[in-house]
This record gives sequence, structure tokens and C-alpha cells, in this order.
Amino acid sequence: MQILLNDMLCKKPKGPEMFDLGQRGLFLRTGATKQTWGMVYPIPGTKPIRRTRLGLGTYPSTSLEDARKRCEAKWKLIEAGKDPSLDHTLDSDFITMAQLIDLYCAERVAGPKSIKTGYRVKAAFALHVTPVIGGVLVKDFRYKHWKMVLKPIMAAGTHEAALKLYQYVRGLAAFGVREGHIESGIDPLACAETPCEKGEAKTRFLSPAEVATIWHRADDALYDADIVPDVLRLILATGQRPGECAGVRREDVDLQHRIWTIPETKNGHMHKVTLNDLAVEILSRRMRLTNGDFLFPYGDRAITNIEISHAVYWAFGGKKAGIPQQDRFTPLGVAKFTPHDLRRTAATYMNAAQEPEPGQPRGIQASILDIGYLLNHRSTTHKSVTAKVYIQNHYLVEKRRVTNPWGEFLAAMIGDNEMREAA
Repeated sequence: MQILLNDMLCKKPKGPEMFDLGQRGLFLRTGATKQTWGMVYPIPGTKPIRRTRLGLGTYPSTSLEDARKRCEAKWKLIEAGKDPSLDHTLDSDFITMAQLIDLYCAERVAGPKSIKTGYRVKAAFALHVTPVIGGVLVKDFRYKHWKMVLKPIMAAGTHEAALKLYQYVRGLAAFGVREGHIESGIDPLACAETPCEKGEAKTRFLSPAEVATIWHRADDALYDADIVPDVLRLILATGQRPGECAGVRREDVDLQHRIWTIPETKNGHMHKVTLNDLAVEILSRRMRLTNGDFLFPYGDRAITNIEISHAVYWAFGGKKAGIPQQDRFTPLGVAKFTPHDLRRTAATYMNAAQEPEPGQPRGIQASILDIGYLLNHRSTTHKSVTAKVYIQNHYLVEKRRVTNPWGEFLAAMIGDNEMREAA
């Protein structure tokens, strides 16, 4: 039915579909439970011309006047040769959290920061947020929805992952305000507490027996056993952050000179990691086993720190959707730990005395400054303006003073022959 629509006809429609004579292509469809606006338009560039439909919102949330304005805006795109269904200028009244996340992640991936950081954010949202609240309208997003996302992460004990996700969602909310999808002055997370304070002190480090157990038994105890165990081993061998080890790219590894370059790290700076024999063996093996850009692939991307933390959690009896109880993985047989605890463990043994006092761990007794260079702790190594601004040095000599003795010490700790047989 074609008719000049008005408010009275919208409230009391005369048919299931009424096409508006006041705006080309616009129609109001009346269903069993709701009324929706739409438009019929020719797809630009198709020969013969094909027509399709595009939704413009629901009535009465979207008034007749607003529907006409939206329809006219879409026609301007069509006249410019663009398909309005591919337009990313979304209606703030009907944009979902999943759509907002897509826009935000596209900006992060294409932004001035590293592409790897953008993909890490995208993977975290895809794993934890979109499956839970992706269908929620942005205008309806509230603190209760954040609690729905946070609950399973906190239950898994991955507090650092929860903190990262909290920061990502904060960034998403700021992006929504900046782009006009969230009303300025409204903070959906106003009642939300930080999952754990940044820099919260932790003291867990693993004993030599625990390190050897993880090194040799991780393949039998962990989910995604073809990927996660080698990530854990690389953390121990290099002392680098779990997320950086998980995201290592083939092009960033120079086995000839035994250097792994991390283009951008947590502190925003490039970092060169010197490699010992154990690290070279792990990375060489990953290069043989993989063909793509990422050495620890998870689909078309790198596995994330959150997924590694969950794999470790499941090894302690945590639940994994779709895996029957009888098919759970053999516990590691060590006290509960997180992937980041392995970095702390490596740093502890790097600094521990070669002839320690009773009750203290034995290590290689490297200097804190050299360890700081290797761990990329700029708060330790770049305190002064001279070090921070003027000295542009990768400190490879200082790093090798740590990595080479540490590699030998770790090999003795895990049993060098057994490790080579497992590799």
C-alpha cells in the first residue's frame, strides 16, 4: 500500500506494509509484536539493477520524521555510489555492543599504536564480551552487564586478565562517548570497582621441582597442549611477559643473532630480547611447526594472555564448556600459579645468590639493573632524563650477561637431557 504517512496512520496502520509517498523507498511494516521502518533501494553498481531492503529502526522509538531523515541520508549515499548497508555510521539508538566493539577494534587496529595491541584488544572482546552482552543495545548498557562479563573471569582466578579487560571496556565507553553513541556525562561503569589494583604485590614463585614438572608435564596437563606449553616454557626461558611471548611473530625472531624483537611492549617501547639455548630451541620448534606469521597461532590470530591463563586454570580443575568431566586434563601436580608467576620465577632465580643463606633460593646472582634491562622494566633502568631521553641503547651486552647464565641454570634445573628428548 502506498500512502502519505502521518502519525495517525503510523499508530493505526491500514496494512502490513505502508509505503510512504512523502519519502521515496520508505515503508512501515507492522508485525505481530512491533512496527519497523525500512527502505527499498537499488544496490549501486549492479547490472541488471537489484533491489534490496534496509532496516531503519522501530516505531514509535523512531518517529516518522526521523525515519524520513534517515532514509534521505541513505539515498545520499546511494547517489554517491555507496551501498548504505555497508555504511558504518550507525544509529545511536539501535547500535549494539557488538557493533560498537567492531568499530572500536577497527580503530585500535588501524591506530597509531601497534597492530598487535589492537588484535589483542579485539581477541579479548571476542572471547569475553561479545558472547555475553553483544546483543545489548549500547543505550541500555549498564553496570549489571559488566558484572555478567566479569563474573566468569574472576571465578577463573585470572585477576590480571580482568584488570586488562576492565581497561579495554573503559576505553570502549570513552570511544562511545566520543563518537556520540553514549550520551556525554553518563558512565555505565560508575559503580564498577577496579578488579585488582595495578601493581598489586604478588609473591608466588615456583620451586625448581615445580619448574621441572611444568616443563615436562605441561603437554599432558594443559588444554591447547600444542600451543600453551611452549608459551609457558618461553616465559621461563626469556623472562618476558606472557602476552608478549604469546604474540611472537616469525618476522621478529632472528635466530642467527639470537635476538627476538618485540615491536611494542606494555610500556610502549620496542624491546630486544637476547635468546639463550632453551629459547632458541623453543622458537626453532615453533617455526618448524607453523607456517603463518604467528608462532603461537589460534585461528587467524595469536593466542592471547587471557586464553593462556584460562588453560592453566583448567589444569587445576576449572570447567571448560563442552568438555566432559571424564575428559578433563591431568592436574599438573603443583600449587596453583598463573603464567605471570613464571616471569617472576625467572627474575627471582636470575637475581638469587649463587651461595644463598639457608632457606633462600639459589640462582645466578645477576645484577638488578641487568635484569631490569632484560625484563624491560623502565622504572628501574630509565629513571633519569639522560637514560630516558638521550641514551638510545638496546643494552644487548647487559642482557646477555643474564640470559646465557640463566639458560644454563634453567637447563640444569629441568634436566637438560630430558628436555631435549621432549623437544
